[in-house]
Amino acid sequence: MIKFQQVQLQYNQKNLVLKNINLEFQNGQIIGLIGKSGCGKTTLLKSIFDHSLVVQGQIYVNDLDLQNRKNQKKINQKLTFIDQEGLYLEEYDFYHNLKFSYQNWSNFLFKTLKIFTKTELSTIWEELTFLGLENWAFVPLKNLSAGQKQRMNILRGLANDSQIILADEPTSNLDLNSSNKVMQLFVKQKQANKVVIIAIHDLEIALNYCDVLVAFKDQEVAGVFKPSEIKLNELKEYFDN
Repeated sequence: MIKFQQVQLQYNQKNLVLKNINLEFQNGQIIGLIGKSGCGKTTLLKSIFDHSLVVQGQIYVNDLDLQNRKNQKKINQKLTFIDQEGLYLEEYDFYHNLKFSYQNWSNFLFKTLKIFTKTELSTIWEELTFLGLENWAFVPLKNLSAGQKQRMNILRGLANDSQIILADEPTSNLDLNSSNKVMQLFVKQKQANKVVIIAIHDLEIALNYCDVLVAFKDQEVAGVFKPSEIKLNELKEYFDN
């Protein structure tokens, strides 16, 4: 569980982004953060692993106060942040990019030699195939489309099997079919009782996949609700035209 108590977020200790944040995010749910561009969705995600953004209040993860640096370091080891930028090594293929960033090695020997187990390889290949990327796994990333790289970046993040998944608009620039498949992977994470928090720009995706929606407006939380509890016209005001 992730808990925000009277949190205020700022950049450079002066540029206010969000204030009066009181939220609880439960395991086993997909939480969608909605609001127009610049409303603070990404900043809220980053505040869970970057405490320099927090100028007031407390953030707790599993009752650990993230003001404590040891607690923050401990939680960051259990956390994956998937963003739009990605840290691609363009000259290398997906397989080697994954090996460079992988954290969930079975033991020290496998970590040292960067060797995946048969089970890990099977899971990785299964998800590549699910997203239609199996024929591109050994192609340098510089030769792939933006959408292909975006999907591979998501797979790379999920491969670490982290307990907390933070994703910043993971379906932007993807077609409907790819977006739905990506969200189905997040559903699998939810079913494994993980915390899944997604900043989302797509109204249909929000309605179909999120268990809880948190809306932001005017630097504050404007509402917390289930998709079935709000009228469509009211929901539209939190999305860019």
